[in-house]
Amino acid sequence: MLLCSFSLEASEKVSAKQRSELAEIKLKFAFINKFIEYIDKGWQEAYKDNIIIIDIIGEVDKEKAVLLKNFERNRIKNLPVKIRVNSDIDDLINSDIIYVTNGSKHKIEQILQKCKKAVLSVGDIKYFIDQGGVIEFYNYRGRVRFDIDDNKAKEKGIFFNAKLLELSEVGQ
Repeated sequence: MLLCSFSLEASEKVSAKQRSELAEIKLKFAFINKFIEYIDKGWQEAYKDNIIIIDIIGEVDKEKAVLLKNFERNRIKNLPVKIRVNSDIDDLINSDIIYVTNGSKHKIEQILQKCKKAVLSVGDIKYFIDQGGVIEFYNYRGRVRFDIDDNKAKEKGIFFNAKLLELSEVGQ
């Protein structure tokens, strides 16, 4: 009886953890949507195809993949969104936004080299902006925070509004 009780308790913890991870993914994609709204100028290359393509690279389980695909219902800057989960690195040339998760930390340099100039790169990996990414998510005291490498963004032709930069830790 004790074993059954322990087993049920452990599975409840896992599902609570999964719920927490899914809520965090939702929050991060809400952030990404807002980041786009705070681009003052540049990034016109993303609009030329009349669709925003977001590639997610890294560890994505089935539940997260379904949740991420649901973001295709959203529009960014009044354009439809196409989400590709675990895309081939060679397909990144068509990306507007790449979201790199922990499972790809050993491929960051290769991933970023394949991206076109104006791609917005967002990562969950520690030191992502130090390796050439534009935005890095991290957790601090139980909250999702983000750093922006404004210089790297400008190199890519992306100019963020000062209000957004005030909310982040801006890398120089």
